[in-house]
Parts: sequence; structure tokens; C-alpha cells
Amino acid sequence: MDYQLERTRLVEWLRLQMIGPATVGETLQGITPIERYPCAKLYPVVNDEEGVDPAGEPDEEDEYTPYGEEDNTGGLAQETVRPRRYVAPSAVGFSFFARGEDIQFQVRCSSVRYVRVGERNEKGQFGRLEFERISLGGDEEAVTFTASNRVDVLRDSNGDYLAGLDVQWRPYADGWIITVSLFNKQIWKESEEWDERANRTLFEVTLNCFIEQSAVGDYPRVEYSLLNDEEQEIELQYKDHRIYAIGHGAAVDWHEKEGKVTEIFSDFMPVVEVPQVTADVAGDDNKILQMSYLAKCQQSTEEIVTGLDEFVSNYAHWVSDQQSTISSLVAHEAKAAKRITDRMEQTLKRMRSGVKLIANDATATLAFSIANRAMFDQMRQVDAISGEVKSDDKYAWRPFQLAFLLTVMESSIRDEDKFRDIVDLIWFPTGGGKTEAYLALIAFLIVWRRLTHSSSGGGTVVLMRYTLRLLTTQQYLRAARLICALDIIRQKTPELGAEPITIGMWVGAATSPNTFKAARDQVDKIAAGKQEAAQSLVLDACPWCGQRFVGIRHYIAKPNVFKFCCTNDKCQFGKTEQGIIPCNVRLMGSGLTFHIVPREQSEM
Repeated sequence: MDYQLERTRLVEWLRLQMIGPATVGETLQGITPIERYPCAKLYPVVNDEEGVDPAGEPDEEDEYTPYGEEDNTGGLAQETVRPRRYVAPSAVGFSFFARGEDIQFQVRCSSVRYVRVGERNEKGQFGRLEFERISLGGDEEAVTFTASNRVDVLRDSNGDYLAGLDVQWRPYADGWIITVSLFNKQIWKESEEWDERANRTLFEVTLNCFIEQSAVGDYPRVEYSLLNDEEQEIELQYKDHRIYAIGHGAAVDWHEKEGKVTEIFSDFMPVVEVPQVTADVAGDDNKILQMSYLAKCQQSTEEIVTGLDEFVSNYAHWVSDQQSTISSLVAHEAKAAKRITDRMEQTLKRMRSGVKLIANDATATLAFSIANRAMFDQMRQVDAISGEVKSDDKYAWRPFQLAFLLTVMESSIRDEDKFRDIVDLIWFPTGGGKTEAYLALIAFLIVWRRLTHSSSGGGTVVLMRYTLRLLTTQQYLRAARLICALDIIRQKTPELGAEPITIGMWVGAATSPNTFKAARDQVDKIAAGKQEAAQSLVLDACPWCGQRFVGIRHYIAKPNVFKFCCTNDKCQFGKTEQGIIPCNVRLMGSGLTFHIVPREQSEM
């Protein structure tokens, strides 16, 4: 399959759905064009409209009728005017920088208007919603500019111009900053019918500027001294990225030919192909990245520490290479570069501290070993469920994941560490391995607490919070496999205590039961044959062996207890007496869970 072709088709289909026309020779029926097409439209200017707070409370006597629904006379119902600061856009444009003695360019614009058509009743009112599409502008109305000017464009069948084209030149350095704008010059009064607003709105708006004579240069950057430290660093990192124009009211893009800009145009639905980012680097086959190898750290501490030292030294060489480039930068760029490399040096020191922690602290060594064993076990278990068989060396860290773990280990367990209050965030595209790195740290902390606080280390260690309901559920399931792996290790490791390592989830009632009674109600529905009720309990299968939960035998639901059970006798949990899985959808537990005392005994 040609994925690039299929992706292009998808983008074009989406553009037609968002901007129009969705179908050839379109006549809209049953919906207004304003509702149908959300992009690339310029509204008429609203006479005497005031912008006020959209969050303000409407008058109690206001009765809201959605725009677009027909009233009993066959006309469009008028939407109650709500207080708002937002004023619908009536103009679009862009600015660019050009130099030369004889600057000349041609501007082409086009749009579409929808006019209400159809049969009228004896009162002159339309019987149904129906709009005819009419094209405006194009090549025949293209205008050439050599100086600031304003002209009328987009003439309708009556010879009336519906829009204006404004070009402004402002001297700057050795050239001009030129702003090209297209604006809807029609006026709509709030006392008029709503279908008149649709009639006077311009759709499928395009604005193109073809450079005939002149050289388009980089658009002036913001004065460097006005930028804060972060903005200066971003400027440095993207200094080779060319920006030829900025958009007003919409994005802007351009075409180049033989290194020269030939066309600049507004784009209401910009598309850019983001190059694929990989976490792979030279030496990814290094043994020190293998989880099964690092899991032997307690037995081969000296050998593994030597490997970790070498791993960190490779990062140090890269940092040194970056520092060597600073001398080639101008003064203000060098300051920004120095701040960046200083943070690299800081991270390097923290990574070395992490290696020393493993080398000199037996408890940290064991916690590091068990964390890697748990990550290895849960990854291998996922593949085993799907029938995929891999050799142990295939389960390996990406370099940034291991680097992150080494960086944050000491600050995560030492209250006096100077980086204790720093939030260390992994910034990487989706699918790059952020979650695995975070889970490794979670495993390390859970084990560390149990090893160092035998009597109290079984409480809550980590709180994970996600802003999206679906993401919360997905990440809960991913973390559940790690907790299962850790609890299996705990059963064989007396130092980790007798209290199970568990995970819990506390969300709203729309996602999972919030009381024991609500959970029992769902189990009763499952007993009555309504298997879909299992979805509301979050887990519908054993996170370790993958056995699906069918029927009530997979649940213990009592007035003050709710547990998930596995009945697979080949599963590490299913072969136990009760088959209890260390996963909860309630407020209390230990390990990775919410350890909150409920107000009422019946709460979950």
C-alpha cells in the first residue's frame, strides 16, 4: 500500500469536509453553510456588536433556540444573543518582507457564497433550508500591486463587490514589510434574519500572492533582547529554519523555486509532515541496555557498574562535542548555548551520581535489579500472551530511558538531594517509550521503600494522574502488568514484605464504581447474563495472563470488599487459592494506588 498517497487522500477529504465543497455541484439542504463548514470563512461585519465576557451569565428571561432550527413559520429561528467577547472574523491576511528597487506582485483571491433558495409560501417565507453554492473571484479578478493600495474584489452576479483587498507597505531596514489582507465588506445587523448572515458570509476563502519582481527575505524576528531565556534558546535551536511570512487570522505558507519564494498564500487548514523521530542511537546493541542483564546487578555489581560508567561517558563525549560548537556562535547565541550545555553538564553529574548510588548502596543495587527484572518480566509476559517469542537480549532500554532512570534515582530517594524539588519530565513523541521509563522509576521506588521501611513501606508510593478518561484507563492497564510482575517477585523475596503490592484507580462513577454497592450491582448484572457490565469495572481480563473475565466467578463482591480474581490455573495468580489479582478500583491499597481512608465504609 502507498501510505503517502492514502494519507494525502485522507487530508484532501478532510479539507473538503472542513472547508468545502463536500460534493460536486453542491446544494446544501437541511443545514446552514455556517454550521456545515467551520473553516475558511469570513463573516460579514456585525453592526454595533460589542465584545463581552462569554462566561457571563445570560439573562434569566432569555430563551435559547439553536440557530438553524426552523420555527413554525418555515423561517430560521434566531439564536438568542449571548454576551461574548468573541467577534467572528471578517478578514484574513499575511505579512512578508521584500527588498528590491522594483517590487511587484499579483494577488489573487476567491471565495464561495451560499444563497438561500427554494419555494416560498404565500408570506414569502422559505419552506425548508436549502442553499445554492456560487463561486466568486479567481484569476479574472487578480490584481497587480506596486505600492500600498485598496481595491474592491469578489464581484457577484449583480456587479456588487462583496469584499475588499488591502495592501500596506511599511519601510523596514533595506526593504519593506508588506501586509496583504482580504476583508468581507458586507454588513449584517443583529435585527436582520439569520439566513442573511449566511448569505453574506464568504466561504472557501483563498488568498494568494504571486511574486513577480522582488526578493522575499526572512521575516524579521522578534528583537532578541525582548525574549526570555527559554525563547532565546528556542531561537538558537531553530535559527536555520526559514520563515518568510506570518499569518493574520489563518496560517500562511509559501512555495519556493530554485531557492526563491514564488508564492505566498493563506492556509486555513495547514498541513506539515513531521519527520520521524527515533530514539535509536549508535551502540543501541550495547549489553548494558539489556534489562535481563541489569536485573543481575546484585550478583555482578562491579561488572555492571563499569558498563554504566562507560554508558554515561558516551553521553559526556556528546556533551563535550556540543560545547565545542559554542565558539562559532555570535555573542548572544553563545549565552543561550552555554545555558543549554550547563544543563547537560548538570544532568551528566546526576547520571554519575546514580551510578555511584548503585555501586555503593546495597539497597539501591537490589532495588535497581528488581526494577529491571519486573520490567523484563512484564514485557516478556505481554509477548507470551500474544504468542510472540523473543530472545532475552531483545528486551532492552532505549538509551534515553536508562539515562532518565540514572538521572532521577538519587533525587527520588534522598530528601536532602538538591534536585529533590525539580520535576524531571521526559519530552518525547507518542510511542517513544516515556511510560516505560516512568514505570521503571515507579518499580525502583516501590522496592526501595519496602526494603528501607519494612513496617510502613507498603503504603502508597506513587500517584499517577491523567487528564483524559480513556488515557487514564489505558495507563492503568499498562501499570497493572508491572504491579503484577512486582508482586510475583515479592512472593519470592521475603525482604519485600508479606503485604501485596497493588494498584488502584480512583475516578468518577462514569468510568468505574465508586462504592462497593455500585460494584455489586454491576456483578449482579453480569450474573444475569449482561456481560457488557464488566466494562464498567475497568478490568475485563487478567492483566497478567490475559484470561477474559466471563461470569461472576472472576469477582469477589461483598458489602465491604471488591476483588478481581483469575481462574486460570496456569497463571501465577490464578493458581493461588482465591486467585486474587493485585488490582483495585477503589480507594485503599498499597504499592501504586490511592491510599485514602474513605468517609463511609461503603465507599470504594
